[in-house]
Amino acid sequence: MPPAADDLTSKELLRRTGLSRATLNNYIALGLLPRPQVAPPGPNQGRARRLGYFPAATLERIAEINQLKSAGLTMAQIVARLVPAAPARAAAEPVPPAPGAAPRLTLEELPHPAYLVNANVELEWWNPPALAMLGRAAGLPGSLAERNLLALLLAGPAGPASEGGQELLRTHLAVAKRRLPRSALARLRGQIAEPALAGLEALYDAVEPAPARPALRQRVAVAGQPVDLYVSFFREGYLFVQAPAAADGGGLAELLGRRDQVIHELLRRRNPFYTPLAVLAAEIQDADRLCAELPAEDWFALVNLTWNTLEPTFRRHHATQGRHLGERVLHFFFPQPDGHHLLQALACAQEIGQAMREVRAQWLRRRSFPEQITVNVGLAAGTEWFGAMQSPAGLALVALGESMGRAQRLACAARDGQVLATKALIAALPERERDRVRHGVHRTGADGRPRFSPGRYLRLDELIGAAAGPAAALAVTEITGVAQPIEGDT
Repeated sequence: MPPAADDLTSKELLRRTGLSRATLNNYIALGLLPRPQVAPPGPNQGRARRLGYFPAATLERIAEINQLKSAGLTMAQIVARLVPAAPARAAAEPVPPAPGAAPRLTLEELPHPAYLVNANVELEWWNPPALAMLGRAAGLPGSLAERNLLALLLAGPAGPASEGGQELLRTHLAVAKRRLPRSALARLRGQIAEPALAGLEALYDAVEPAPARPALRQRVAVAGQPVDLYVSFFREGYLFVQAPAAADGGGLAELLGRRDQVIHELLRRRNPFYTPLAVLAAEIQDADRLCAELPAEDWFALVNLTWNTLEPTFRRHHATQGRHLGERVLHFFFPQPDGHHLLQALACAQEIGQAMREVRAQWLRRRSFPEQITVNVGLAAGTEWFGAMQSPAGLALVALGESMGRAQRLACAARDGQVLATKALIAALPERERDRVRHGVHRTGADGRPRFSPGRYLRLDELIGAAAGPAAALAVTEITGVAQPIEGDT
């Protein structure tokens, strides 16, 4: 039987949901998703001889799985809820131990050094044994820039001068090299001496990047003792665990295998840090009216369709999701090794407008609703403390400063798909990156007609033509385009 006209290829399904191939295969193995129908490709579908096709309803099933995961259900509970007669499949996830069995190992109980670093190799979480390994039992500074793991390793007791220290540093560099460019090492100048920096750059040139896989395990030496170094790769960073080679790795391997639980626990426990950041607030226009006019099931379907379609855009630009309030979402952008975080936030905002065309097309196919579905965006930036706060409603990621409130205020003020940004965000861009951003405001000319003034700003109350409360004097501009870099330009 040939695929239906609205069936999705596996490539299209991954693009629209943001799933990895490993997660997609796992969902199929658990019975949560149907096995794909394999058939020859249609026109303009590449050179593959055969492709897997999924029913269009697979998008709704994945959205349902994501909702249940967000509600805190484990994969076993999700399988039990969604898959009839699925006890055999549910066994694919580790089950709680029977009474009298050994308890599961948790991150909090790890007796070995464990630490999470971001793509810039800056420490975001660590346990007490990790501090001892680094020779920093008194603690670490609050600034992320001062918590670079490579600099700490070079200065600590497990540095290259120690027995096996060179091998340990080499392994960490191989992991970092997956995203960290050589030029980023220059940021360590001032934290480490020039000879040490030159040696680090030479070692960087000599190592190969770690293989692209969810996890790896490598035998290294620390202070002359053999150690198994476990590395788990997450979207949010890299988790390292150093366990003595003689130790039983079964419990540790089982712990690291619970990937969703591990990263949730890490994000909940990671230490607050002081860092430059950008905040993007995205809001569905006229959400109150739409919620009142639409049947409840249609309103929920529209909200889920919107954010599920936009999620790959946020993921592609390394955004960290903050609050999700139904009609509004917040995302944070932090310094990255392979691009300026403010420019990534701006480019992400621009792509939201493009992705919304797909949302509107899907919505019109599913519902006869003539109005345009629009998402407006507000952007602000600053250097602030960032951390996680636990509440009865769940984990909330918070920036302690004005950026969150300003971004939300601009998203509320924007209309018809506008992207509004603060003057401070534009000013904080390096000049070379600023030249790539097209922005300005509409002003009324002498003839009474509105004209676009490129490169200019307005007070928020002037822009919206109404009182704007405490944010009235905030200088803002509308982003109209972000030019792509020229190939080969760095």
